[in-house]
Amino acid sequence: MYSLLLSYLTNFGVSKALAIPAATFLCLLSIFIFAFLVHKVLSFLFVKRIERHLKNHPAVSASFMARYHGVQKIFSFIPIFVLFTITPIFLDEVHNPYYKSLWSVFSKALYVYLYFKIAMLINTFIHVGEKVYKTKPISKRWPISTYTQTFKMVLFGILAILAVSTILGKSPSALLAGLGFASGITMLVFKDAIMSFAANFQISSLNIMKVGDWIEIPSEKISGTVKDISLSIITIENFDKTISTVPPVKIVNNVVKNWAGMEESGGRRFTPTLLLDTNKVVALTPEKLEEYKSLPELEQYIKIASKKPEKHTNLGAFRHYALNYLAEDDRIHSEGFTTLVRLLEANSYGYLPLQIYAFTKTTDWAEYENIQDEIIEHLISMAQKFDLEIIRR
Repeated sequence: MYSLLLSYLTNFGVSKALAIPAATFLCLLSIFIFAFLVHKVLSFLFVKRIERHLKNHPAVSASFMARYHGVQKIFSFIPIFVLFTITPIFLDEVHNPYYKSLWSVFSKALYVYLYFKIAMLINTFIHVGEKVYKTKPISKRWPISTYTQTFKMVLFGILAILAVSTILGKSPSALLAGLGFASGITMLVFKDAIMSFAANFQISSLNIMKVGDWIEIPSEKISGTVKDISLSIITIENFDKTISTVPPVKIVNNVVKNWAGMEESGGRRFTPTLLLDTNKVVALTPEKLEEYKSLPELEQYIKIASKKPEKHTNLGAFRHYALNYLAEDDRIHSEGFTTLVRLLEANSYGYLPLQIYAFTKTTDWAEYENIQDEIIEHLISMAQKFDLEIIRR
């Protein structure tokens, strides 16, 4: 094509000194237009149809490929291959005096662009694979964001080295040897990234947390659900719907409470306390024991206490009532979990704390709070029957 354009220009009276660069420029313009048209025509004929087919395909990976335009990125390689193929033909490598210098620059630019497109395509495949993996239940226990991001960094690093070596005209091994002198600076620059990777590896290998876990970080005043674990950031949605981002290093270096064990066990502990006035604690009388017979929760206790009622108190009767009441509540775990009603040390005002220690069968926050409130409300109302006074702080 170069020879044809050159002959046309010289026939029109253009001097050879101007005709050669003009013909070369027109060839380059024709090459780019041809590559552009080939790409557009093939994309028009195939890309939309393939993406439409992928969207309707039952496989999850197919729909993600369509969503992230994977097919379009594959077809974006067509202009590069077209340019590599037709440039030597159009520019006429035999007769064009500018060919060698042009091809030297042009081929390097094409290779760099090719590395860039390879990086973008592999990045899309990794992204699609990660999205598909996140649809699996195992992804919550074993997140792979750290590993995919690390792989991307290594991949982009390799392609960057190839691109630089292509531009400089040196082999990648020679370039890497030169980079060895700058390893100290590299370590300093990427110190945070290296520390994040190490911390993330600890989080994953030791199973400190996973996506979906409810965690608390007291030092940062964070309490919420883990939404994402990446190489450099852990995203947490707080219960007030705000979003907190924490570097993995802080997770490893700080005290973190993970409530996953509670959720997996199927039981959630509650330990409310009722403050009692010690002046109201008195020994039992036969009359009181007779009155308590109307409470089925105290049937066994009354049999024991009736032998020597003066050795028992209304507070002791109330404790046994509360314990049996919890045992009969089908919303409270009775097997495999500890249930206690115990007295704690009196405070400076002389009030005696009575602690309820039990586990609900649900871990749902709203249900848990409702069960706890109903039990406390009932015990407060029953305290009057035992002639006890609840102190409201």
